[in-house]
Amino acid sequence: MRTPVAPINKLFSALFRMAASLLTIGLAVYVGFGLLLYMGQEQMLFIAGPGVARPDMARYEWMLDRDGVKLHGWRIPAKSEDAPSLIYFGGNGERMSFAIDPMRLIGDYQLVLIDYRGYGLSTGTPGEVELKSDALAIYDALVERGEIDPGNTHVMGRSLGTGVAIHLAVHREVSALVLVSPYDSVDAVAGTLYPMYPTRWLVRHPFRSIDLANLLKLPVLVIRAATDNIVPPAHTKALYDALPGPKKMLTLPPGTHHNHLYVEQYFDAVSTFLDSGVAQVGVEPTHKM
Repeated sequence: MRTPVAPINKLFSALFRMAASLLTIGLAVYVGFGLLLYMGQEQMLFIAGPGVARPDMARYEWMLDRDGVKLHGWRIPAKSEDAPSLIYFGGNGERMSFAIDPMRLIGDYQLVLIDYRGYGLSTGTPGEVELKSDALAIYDALVERGEIDPGNTHVMGRSLGTGVAIHLAVHREVSALVLVSPYDSVDAVAGTLYPMYPTRWLVRHPFRSIDLANLLKLPVLVIRAATDNIVPPAHTKALYDALPGPKKMLTLPPGTHHNHLYVEQYFDAVSTFLDSGVAQVGVEPTHKM
């Protein structure tokens, strides 16, 4: 008995249409999410917005006008007149009004905490070129105003801010550098998080710190959380391995992650490093990378 040809053809035709529909839907989802990554990357990378009012810090407010863009923050003096200065660059969603209190736990330093463009009371729109240019301008203004001593100034960056801190440390005189949750480059991190996309070509703000790492001859302390789903450990290791000068690594205890770092070891390590120099820090990874 022969199998009717027409029903078989109809079955294959239906299966083909179904496969084509699924392929079309899959391609549409892939392209759509890719467009979302490309068009919305500024909103994901720069989580700008207002901070909180700090009337208790009003006398320490610091401002710089850059062609109509107002950069606002605080320069908080140390208790000791000869204490070092510490310039801090925060993460992509961090406002300096929130950073003041934990930063003061590090020790007796003159703190310079200036919000990025679009953050806190700073105006303008953030971008990699703008943030790096602003960092140099802030440093130069501090020197010109006699507010910092270039030979006694440290720089610290967290997450996104490590790219800004590295840029400043390469182009200006800095005594020491602290990098918290650093990365080799934003486009490389994005490639790990979204391996199906050519992130090297999609990311407009790559913050390729790895390209500057070999120029950092000063002492560097790297701090990372026990677990980090935002900056995978391999990207911190890649940057750390590329640092040519004296360096130390601290891995924080279990329970810490990218957005939870404020434990006793965090503050102690930064303070010891800045006070005694990298050779005396005495911190090592708590586990192998």
